[in-house]
Amino acid sequence: MSITTLCLALALVTPLATPALPDPTEADSAAAVDNTSRVILHTARQHSITGYLVNSNATAITIQTRDDQLQEIPLDRVKWVQWLLDPPEPIEVSLVLTKGHVLQGLLIRDGFDSVDVRVSDIDLTIDRHDVKSMTPIESVQDRYQRIKSQHPVTHQMAHLRMCRWLISEGALEEAIDELNVHLSQHRSPQARQLRQVAEARLRFTPVEHQPSQVAGNSYDHLPPPISDAQVNLIRVYETDTNNPPKLQIPPEARQAFLNEYATSSLLPRTAQARARLIKGPAVDVLELMFQLQARDHYAAVEVITEPESLKRFRQHVHDAWLIPRCGMRACHGGPDAGRFMLYRSPAMNDRLRLSNLLLLDTLTVDDGPLIDWETPADSVLLQYALPRAEATHPHPPVDGWRSVFPRVNSGAMATSQRWIESMMRSPRPQYPVQSPISAKQTTEDTQQTPR
Repeated sequence: MSITTLCLALALVTPLATPALPDPTEADSAAAVDNTSRVILHTARQHSITGYLVNSNATAITIQTRDDQLQEIPLDRVKWVQWLLDPPEPIEVSLVLTKGHVLQGLLIRDGFDSVDVRVSDIDLTIDRHDVKSMTPIESVQDRYQRIKSQHPVTHQMAHLRMCRWLISEGALEEAIDELNVHLSQHRSPQARQLRQVAEARLRFTPVEHQPSQVAGNSYDHLPPPISDAQVNLIRVYETDTNNPPKLQIPPEARQAFLNEYATSSLLPRTAQARARLIKGPAVDVLELMFQLQARDHYAAVEVITEPESLKRFRQHVHDAWLIPRCGMRACHGGPDAGRFMLYRSPAMNDRLRLSNLLLLDTLTVDDGPLIDWETPADSVLLQYALPRAEATHPHPPVDGWRSVFPRVNSGAMATSQRWIESMMRSPRPQYPVQSPISAKQTTEDTQQTPR
């Protein structure tokens, strides 16, 4: 076992604030172990051992299994150690599942066999074997307080790195305070320049953040997201009747639709056939509504589960990289976001997700629309996520920016492109729902909606 591997392994099994560990030789050691040291130990042969950490040293890890047995595992057999979380109250976490899906939600319970998490106001229990990793989403202030002692002003370059990070996260007042301390001890042109940048950003209030546009210059003052009824209406427009989600249309709503379009040649002529529509699959009625463009009746359709296109948006774009990368406070999730300002808190749900989708659908930048529905690969949204050298529309130079996709032919790029291709595009419908931030649709526009 190499020295580097040993050091990495020890870093995994020795937390920064580990409480005093009980002596495994004591008779009452089982009672002394508390659940703050719960671990899942993964060995080199793909085995896992669950229990409570008792001791760790340079050669072995000792855990107390759930059947009260002490087991010592040589360090060279340890692949990695998974620490189970015991927050005093639910905390926001990012879950990566073994199938590649990424979820963000509130951790309710982190158990040996399963994880209870609240995602989009829905409580889920996920089998432990389906969880690849789980990471707490730490606030900027919490992380700042945690790393501040590791970046003292006496370590000039480390302290400057922390100041740059504070600016990138929008913690401008904290950055200025730190830079003032820095300049009091070091003659540093870099620190002076960084302070000028932070002070300028603190003074600057973009036009897009004036009250007439987004009701203030803070993320917390964004207009309310769309309603649950509007979420349902977008789901109706995105329903593929060849691969429908679970639908429900009340009998009285079906009858009202049939009565209004009684003279249409698309409706069945016999009473028996119409009676079957009243009692039959909801998708058959919705298909007729689409053919007749009976938009006044769409709101009566309840779309219980996600259409496939919106599911792809949630799993592979919005929750996978749009919010974790583009929605950071220093980018498009904070007060300096400009027109492209994303909803990201307090808890992610479909109202926020589809409000962000509306913004993507309506917003244009200098190079064109964010989403090119005719040629998805040319979408500015995807081009901006590529390395600048590989993009036909490179992301503007911004401090701290990093590409989302590693290359143009990456799997993440292809998955995001397939999401655009899966949306209704024959032609692209205009939802009768306005974006809360960038409202460009009009009543005349929605009257011409193809679907």
